[in-house]
Amino acid sequence: MTLAASVPDTWIGTLMAAVRRSPAIRAVDAAREEEAVAIACGASLAGGRGAVLIQNAGLFNCGGDLLPHDRSH
Repeated sequence: MTLAASVPDTWIGTLMAAVRRSPAIRAVDAAREEEAVAIACGASLAGGRGAVLIQNAGLFNCGGDLLPHDRSH
């Protein structure tokens, strides 16, 4: 993993603090969960390995954005 995108959150905050200390992983804050997914996908398209760190409710929020991509690719 070369990039971790996340929405600032108290539950994920401890994990993101550890990510920020890692010199090998770039931490990126996003405004919405869907944006975090797009950032991670962009990292993958650029040759990196992206990860999205969100809560289960955040995954539910971006489900509508992920489903059309599953059916078209």
